[in-house]
Amino acid sequence: MGAHLAEVGLDPIFVNPWPENVQAIRERGLEVARMNGAGSVSTRARALHVCDVAQSVRESPIEVAFIAVKSYDTA
Repeated sequence: MGAHLAEVGLDPIFVNPWPENVQAIRERGLEVARMNGAGSVSTRARALHVCDVAQSVRESPIEVAFIAVKSYDTA
């Protein structure tokens, strides 16, 4: 979803607990591929490590937040 938002000109911020994932998004952007290629997206995106989120308080307020975690991250 975030890659599609970035592709249409919005400014999503991706937050990830894994430094390797954050670095990969920063360097290569995001690529979302579908099996038949229709609707595939390749776009640049902003990524933060979860520890960097507190610094974003100095920026404009976030209007909408989508929070998604894997099931092993929930009780």
